[in-house]
Amino acid sequence: MTPELQQALNTHVQAIAQILYDDSDPKAIQTLEGVMLISDVWREKKEGRILLDEIR
Repeated sequence: MTPELQQALNTHVQAIAQILYDDSDPKAIQTLEGVMLISDVWREKKEGRILLDEIR
């Protein structure tokens, strides 16, 4: 991966992390259990989006 692509990837990962953080319950991200729950919810949203894209 070129340094430019690595930088672009890092920028996008940070943006995604910020979106997930902003969309999360602040109390939930204080425990490992809460973080895991948020991860599961995000995964379900992502999978739902992929399924919608496949249907279209």
